[in-house]
Amino acid sequence: MLESLRRSLGFTLSRFLFRNNRDEVISFAGITAGNHALLILPLAPSALSPAPVIDLLRKHFPDNRITIVTDEHDSAVGALLPHSEILRLGTANTSRCFLPARDITRAVKARRYDVAIDLNLDFLLPSAYICKASNARVRLGFARTGADVFFNFVMQPDTTRGATQLYERLAAVVHMFTGSIRI
Repeated sequence: MLESLRRSLGFTLSRFLFRNNRDEVISFAGITAGNHALLILPLAPSALSPAPVIDLLRKHFPDNRITIVTDEHDSAVGALLPHSEILRLGTANTSRCFLPARDITRAVKARRYDVAIDLNLDFLLPSAYICKASNARVRLGFARTGADVFFNFVMQPDTTRGATQLYERLAAVVHMFTGSIRI
């Protein structure tokens, strides 16, 4: 009960903090080359592999232009993307209202992002907040309650095909935005 109250308070605080951030109308071909990509990996353990989305981003952005937000205990991402900036998110750097610590949001705001992708299937306030704080032109996430506050493009998970192809379909959507980028 107390945790849901804190989560609700964090969501309300997020809405208040982002109240003046209005999204502009964008086109699919509107991403400029030369900026960065923000990828928020699943913070909860999952059987699904985000490899299709990672591979697609690596085709369009050099490793040193991809910022990764991951769980504090994830050690595999450093070997996968050795030149990327890796931000670790855990209970120590999350507030009581489930908002990320200022040092993480400051690090995210220090760069200009073309695209920000939240790969968490469930609504996690810290990852959604980071995605919105990135000020990326395209912010992708999965459709769930409250997602419209943080993302300007939400993907409805297709439950008829099963979850195994979920990240492949998301990679196809990301390709729509990044297909015209030439670095």
